[in-house]
Amino acid sequence: MTILPGCSVFGIRSGYEQLNYKVIDKIENVEVRQYPARVVAVVNNMNNKNEAFMLLFRYISGENSSSDKVAMTTPVQADNVSTKIAMTSPVETSKSGYSGVNMQFFLPRSFSVDSAPKPNDPRVKIISLPEEIFAAITYSGSNSEARFLSASDRLQKVLNGSRWKTVSVASFLGYDPPFAIPFLRRNEAIIRVEPK
Repeated sequence: MTILPGCSVFGIRSGYEQLNYKVIDKIENVEVRQYPARVVAVVNNMNNKNEAFMLLFRYISGENSSSDKVAMTTPVQADNVSTKIAMTSPVETSKSGYSGVNMQFFLPRSFSVDSAPKPNDPRVKIISLPEEIFAAITYSGSNSEARFLSASDRLQKVLNGSRWKTVSVASFLGYDPPFAIPFLRRNEAIIRVEPK
């Protein structure tokens, strides 16, 4: 079964279930998407992205109450607790006192909060997210903080002149493993929005 991991090096994600959404508006290069209710495995306030990822990866690899493996899906969502927060337009920023990382894996659609295996590690939580609307901008390349902040700024500028207002900080969505060729990677900055 080396075909799927090999394909993911080249940005081919066909072997993984992908989070569903419906595009309800498009402004320049920004999509406004409606996401259905979904179930996630989430960790909060981790020291770094690697620690957060490995906790979640161990959960889906069988470190759970039934020792079941849970299929990997895309994307993976991450944000820093100290992420820059839009306060006004133009954008001002502020940081919280703690700079931890929050990360979540979207579980396959076949799972509910009750049917998902219970994590062995108490830092991993299984929660249900409601239907929500997000604005998203897609970019390629490595997953660096500078690229993410640049994409987030572009996203916010497009939204400032639209009929949508932001109601969250920006989060990162990554669709590819770290070893994927950078220019073929699909990365996104997303912000939860609602109509003005």
